Amino acid sequence: MTNINKKDCEIEADIVRSTADTYTTLVHVFDKKTKEPVTDGEVVITSKKGEKGSGILSDNGQTRIESDITRKDYKLSVTFNENDEYYGQTVKINFQKQYLFFKSLAYLWLGILGFVIIVFYLIILTSILTSYYPQSEITTTLQMIVPYFSHIGEYNVFKTNMLFFYFTRILTWIVIISLVIGGVYASTHNSNYQNIINKNVRNHFVMYHYAKILMALLVVLSILCFIAANFL
Repeated sequence: MTNINKKDCEIEADIVRSTADTYTTLVHVFDKKTKEPVTDGEVVITSKKGEKGSGILSDNGQTRIESDITRKDYKLSVTFNENDEYYGQTVKINFQKQYLFFKSLAYLWLGILGFVIIVFYLIILTSILTSYYPQSEITTTLQMIVPYFSHIGEYNVFKTNMLFFYFTRILTWIVIISLVIGGVYASTHNSNYQNIINKNVRNHFVMYHYAKILMALLVVLSILCFIAANFL
């Protein structure tokens, strides 16, 4: 027989612990009017990947649910299933903004790292082209953009330009400012989100294949430079 006098409840839920592989959600369900704990019923947590775990409420109206970290776990639905005394209720745990912020920072830092590696590689490449193809148009073009080593008598001389000087200063300030902003932003949010965010970011395609993509880019760059040096 259906109870037509069911009451409404409220849910409080937050992530209280996380490791590199799991996170624990503390859920508290209580009567909406009296604030007394709801001591009977099941709570289920779901994400875009489906059900993440479930738990039974204890005498204090709480349950702890441990879930494995998988991709897209930054938007969670915590649902109290309807029972004989209370209607069902759902609350959201959504830290997508934090995820997107730190994902953007990670891309920025990887982009800077990749750029620095490419610049060092271009310095070596330009130095080689200066030695073997000094009159090539691609060599003179690169010499105007990136520093390089050249032989003067018995000495190796490092030649650079003001463009490179200012660019390195700008890049340094970008790194410093992004680190400060990232630290301040992280300090204002639940630190238990970080392992979930970090694992989601690391599992992204670009992050997972970063070294391969960078290596392929350097190989293509080398081939194009030597083709240009020989045929242009």
